[in-house]
Amino acid sequence: MALKDRIHGYSFSEIEKELIFNRENCGYARSAHSSGILLFLDPSPFLNTPKREYFLFECMPPKVGELISAHVTQIKEHIEHERNRQYCKYNVKVVDSWEPLDPNSLLKQKRLLEPAEIESFFSQQYRGEEENVKGIATCSALYAMSSPPNEFEAGGVNAALLGDRNGIAGFKRSIPTDFRKISSPFFYKISSKESFPNFKPTQEINLAYINPEKTPMHIPIPFSAEITAPIGSRLNMECISPIITGYLLDSLMIQPVIPESLESMILDISYDLINDIKEAGYIPYNQDFSSLIPRLSQSFARLQSHLMVGTQDIREVVNIWSDMVFEAHREMSTEHSVKQLYTLGGHSKKLYLDLLDIIGADNKMLITELIKLIKLDPDSLKESIEELNRCGLIIITPKKEIRVLEFKSEETKSPLSNFHS
Repeated sequence: MALKDRIHGYSFSEIEKELIFNRENCGYARSAHSSGILLFLDPSPFLNTPKREYFLFECMPPKVGELISAHVTQIKEHIEHERNRQYCKYNVKVVDSWEPLDPNSLLKQKRLLEPAEIESFFSQQYRGEEENVKGIATCSALYAMSSPPNEFEAGGVNAALLGDRNGIAGFKRSIPTDFRKISSPFFYKISSKESFPNFKPTQEINLAYINPEKTPMHIPIPFSAEITAPIGSRLNMECISPIITGYLLDSLMIQPVIPESLESMILDISYDLINDIKEAGYIPYNQDFSSLIPRLSQSFARLQSHLMVGTQDIREVVNIWSDMVFEAHREMSTEHSVKQLYTLGGHSKKLYLDLLDIIGADNKMLITELIKLIKLDPDSLKESIEELNRCGLIIITPKKEIRVLEFKSEETKSPLSNFHS
């Protein structure tokens, strides 16, 4: 069933119920006429309003998709002739002002399900060693919860599906069909081949590829040969999925915030994670370091129904990531040498040394300002920045700032030490 066709209360999310039954004149703006001043207010981006009402804006209308609370000054009746040749009565509500509404304020502290129940739902798709199944289920949940966008870029979580393909079908069934359409503002692509769709303006883009080689990924999900799909798991999922989908929809509508006070903690942990990767000797996929902690911690916060990312959210999701990297290292036989990963091209080497001179280690600068100082054509600069990011030598912040990392320790030799001189 398509998300917009849901009619049963148990399939609605908590935010949808709140806007349908408890809040008047509140919802997500949707165009009702080409003029732009006649709108519907829906209970979510995934469900059209069941109420027979239009909102006529005598003030500047909100943007489509914006969650608002409208101030109604007048209600008029309107008789409309619908396609089935029946006449229906609608209310036309005249609006003289409105204000944005924070979706976080609509989510109740106690949700219908617990995070453990969500992970249990995902674990039902697999049979195998308990710890392996638990890890796959947790990471499947993180991928499903996605990560919110910021003012500079789309959100989303990328997952590297590693190893045997037997578990992939269950992973795919966990995502509503609507979200696998490229037109969806919350897009999930699960495929055996890497591809780079031509995305239209999208809020969140989640990519999951089997054994990817090029696409930067946030978290690995290793499927060992022992992981299988239990008989009857598909039927169980179909029975439970409407309730799980409601939890997912609520999660996608809330926007967990990362406090600025956690920036130094994120930087310190980034160093640790990059050193962990080096010590592992190889990784079987291309790790995205720049948005790794922000995106996974916000995804974890959504899973936990936390409206603000806390230190514990970061610690727990980093532990999950570390466990899965270790498992991927243990399971995968195709080795991608870390030493080879850190073999930089000429432009990338020069750019890194220039960044150290211009910005300095552990400092940051807006990319727009950097472009004015670096004498590289736009394509070469973009490729070099991507390569330095893959190697864990820079971090790109959500505000599009570049922070330069430097490694000077006896235990971990800098990957650039061979050309510092």
